[in-house]
Amino acid sequence: MTSYRRNFGRLLGMLCLLALGAAPVQAEGVLEAIESDETLVYVHEAKKVEVRARIRDASTEEGASKWNLVQVGQDGQFIRYIGILYYSRKRQAFFRKLELQEREPGQRYFEIVPDSELEPFVVKQRARLVIDVEGRPSILDIVRGVWKKLVGQLPALTPVVHASEIGTAPANAHGCRQKIESGWTDVSGDGVAGGTKAVRGPRNGGGIFSARQTTVDYSIEQVAEQLWNPVNLKNPRNTRLKIEEISSAKPGHRAKKVDVNVRPFVFITVEWQELWERHDSTTGDEIRIEYRKSGGEVKLKHFCGWMALRRLGRLKTEVTLYEEIDSPHRTLDDMARGQQGTIDTLVRNLKG
Repeated sequence: MTSYRRNFGRLLGMLCLLALGAAPVQAEGVLEAIESDETLVYVHEAKKVEVRARIRDASTEEGASKWNLVQVGQDGQFIRYIGILYYSRKRQAFFRKLELQEREPGQRYFEIVPDSELEPFVVKQRARLVIDVEGRPSILDIVRGVWKKLVGQLPALTPVVHASEIGTAPANAHGCRQKIESGWTDVSGDGVAGGTKAVRGPRNGGGIFSARQTTVDYSIEQVAEQLWNPVNLKNPRNTRLKIEEISSAKPGHRAKKVDVNVRPFVFITVEWQELWERHDSTTGDEIRIEYRKSGGEVKLKHFCGWMALRRLGRLKTEVTLYEEIDSPHRTLDDMARGQQGTIDTLVRNLKG
């Protein structure tokens, strides 16, 4: 009887609102923000993180549409279901405890999704919580940091350039314009795939350049998805990235801003910003990804690169990596190892 009276009361209230010309409160509500007190955990660290949401006009009555916490990829695709959010009348807030014990460094992305968009899962622009997972520095890292500090080899830092300043430099001011007309040599063997070739040397105008070309047995779409993610080109042990997509109206063109934060040694942080662009040919047989430093660390005088992909078959892609840099802390061997590391990471990720 009590349940009957309660339901009858709700129905009567809705009829009164409609009679007065007012719309009833939305059952689903509008998600305004997702937040947490902590957004950093370390590898193998067991931690409970409280995720909170601000949801305007959300019904908290039993039987109303529920809100769910899910983990997604950087592209917004569903990864795993965490659970529903609870509502605290005392705190007047929605929340959920998230248990983390991650094994690999990187970034984890979480979104809050209503029941109506959960099954099937709807990929769309939503407020997102990003949690960084870092590896703890080793004893050797600490000793190196102390030694560098004692001998006075600290890298110079400059103020962080705001995102609004990116792209204000004159055209071609940072472009990779080194011409590679000859000098390619076979570098296959000793862990390097057959047919891999490379060339490197001094850069016109100062600094150095390095290029590497190989063939992988994966589709051009699979390769592009991996290389378009800056995480796969950086050292996850000491690098944190903040990535922001930039809207573009050009057909086949995409762009993003990347804030790079590197901690080469304990208590030392180096920061710079990069602009990434991707160009897909109309046929889909060629893709070019370009990146360049757009502000930040002054000792990194010049830094840019590109990755050219060419379809050779349904599951065969030619990959060419090029990079040039002007910095006292980077050598040709460093660049060669970095580019081979990018290829190794690419193949390892695609193998799963």
